[in-house]
Amino acid sequence: MENKATELAKKLKALAERGIGGEKINAEIALKRLLKKHNISLEDIEEETKYRRYIKVPKSKEKLFHQICANVLGRDFSVYGNPRKPGFSIIDLSNSDFLEIEAKYKFYLKCYQEELDVFYLAFVQKNNLFTKGIVLKESEVSQEELDRFERARRIKR
Repeated sequence: MENKATELAKKLKALAERGIGGEKINAEIALKRLLKKHNISLEDIEEETKYRRYIKVPKSKEKLFHQICANVLGRDFSVYGNPRKPGFSIIDLSNSDFLEIEAKYKFYLKCYQEELDVFYLAFVQKNNLFTKGIVLKESEVSQEELDRFERARRIKR
């Protein structure tokens, strides 16, 4: 629970931002005195508002999305599903948390998909599931594909 000085500082800050004329000036002065007296910074009293977000996440990518949410928000977060909107995760997020989760999800989803491609190649190679009768010339394969084949080959069996 927050102490009384912090709660009062939040109210004074709100009045200093929204007040008119003399009340605004008096609230600013009182806020500065209170912050100095109790050794509180403005960052200590500012809190970001959380908004309920409906985020569309494919079922196959939900684990990755939830893992990223846990990474950004820590242990105490909740993601809900919505029976009226299947395929949507419902989560309460501040704007900054939302932006961080969105950026990380886009980045790690791309990395994850690239790694799945390498895993697929390794799986095909390990189980000898190559297409019969097709022989590729080295000139038909890009350097990027050769690198992926090499990474797949190095995966332990």
